[in-house]
Amino acid sequence: MSDGAQLSLSAVDLLCSILVVPASLYSTLVPNWHFMGDNSPSCKCSAFIEAALIVNAAYTYSWIGVDRYAALKRPQRYEVEQTLTKCICWIIFTWVTSTLLPLPILITHV
Repeated sequence: MSDGAQLSLSAVDLLCSILVVPASLYSTLVPNWHFMGDNSPSCKCSAFIEAALIVNAAYTYSWIGVDRYAALKRPQRYEVEQTLTKCICWIIFTWVTSTLLPLPILITHV
């Protein structure tokens, strides 16, 4: 589980540094940038991506904690209970739910 979770966290960090940081930095340096207005599609998209990545990182850290607890609680059963298939399912579940959870950001009109 740990290798898959670390890979997932690496993907989150990479996407954050490619997608979120440049847009946030540029909108901070150029306050009159019209693409990042209050209700603009790019502002909503940026907020959605940032929220999805934050939720994904939080879920992944939680699963790492659960995985470590399982390894300490029953070390003899750990290899049997924590299979590669379960790890992949948890990672897919994390990415899907972290994408669906912030969807209201894209739909609502603030």
